Amino acid sequence: VLNELKNVIWSIYGSDRTGEVSYYDEIIRMLDKCPNIMGGIFDDFLAKQERLDECPPEKIHEMRANIEKITGKPFEMWLVVYVFELFEKYKPWMDAVDVVTMWTWKATEIKNMRQNYETLRKITGPDKRIVLGNYMWDYGNSKPLSLESMKYQWNTYKKLFDNGEIDGVIVCSNCIADI
Repeated sequence: VLNELKNVIWSIYGSDRTGEVSYYDEIIRMLDKCPNIMGGIFDDFLAKQERLDECPPEKIHEMRANIEKITGKPFEMWLVVYVFELFEKYKPWMDAVDVVTMWTWKATEIKNMRQNYETLRKITGPDKRIVLGNYMWDYGNSKPLSLESMKYQWNTYKKLFDNGEIDGVIVCSNCIADI
């Protein structure tokens, strides 16, 4: 199934809920079978000090270089950043990746999306590729996302995308939309 997709971003550090630490070795194993894996993402990464200690920015560069040596082609590193992690202390990890994805965990924070994006942009600088994450569920409050919140998000995404400020949007619906 993966081979039918044009480009795949595979998890390097998975969701905090998986109990796993790193899937880096799994990516290495899969490179021959899935040549369309063109990047890896660090999910639920910044909030865990042991993950930061295990994988400092220099290691991210080493991982990328090793994969590029194996494949002979560019390999992108992506990083999940939640709006409650928008701190300068994480800049070295943001600098070490190609793409930063920003996610709003609580629907009550959606109204601050533009301000949160601007905070992230100040940390990353003007040239970092940013992709915004769209939850279709209010994970922070364990309830459905209102239509009003969804419309506000998408209107904000459209403005940012049309202005060339973001590179895209990721829609996370797999756990609520039977996908």
